Amino acid sequence: MPLQSDDLIGFTTQTKAFLMKYQAQLTAANYNPATDITALEADCATFATEDQNQETMKTALKNKTAAVITLANALYNKTSSTLDAAIGKLGKTTNEGKEGARIRSILRGRGPNTPTPPAPPTP
Repeated sequence: MPLQSDDLIGFTTQTKAFLMKYQAQLTAANYNPATDITALEADCATFATEDQNQETMKTALKNKTAAVITLANALYNKTSSTLDAAIGKLGKTTNEGKEGARIRSILRGRGPNTPTPPAPPTP
């Protein structure tokens, strides 16, 4: 699992500080960390921006999911009420009324076109 965003940013910040603190010693040892420090700053800023964009998208997705669920419930209720009204006009006990009632039964998984679920595994 990837590191938490704050942990990764902290790790990068501490590493950058470490490189800056010992820059003279590192340069004397034939390693100039200036390029890496600059790259870490840029990469960390890019990461932080993209991470925030992702969090914003997650929130938007949750909001959109809630909106779609609300719309789905409203559509089901309207369709169901419409079907009930039509069945009532045709008569619940007539062949036509029973045909209408089967539409909902199939949707709910109680109709004749619903496949039989598999048997549970034997222990």
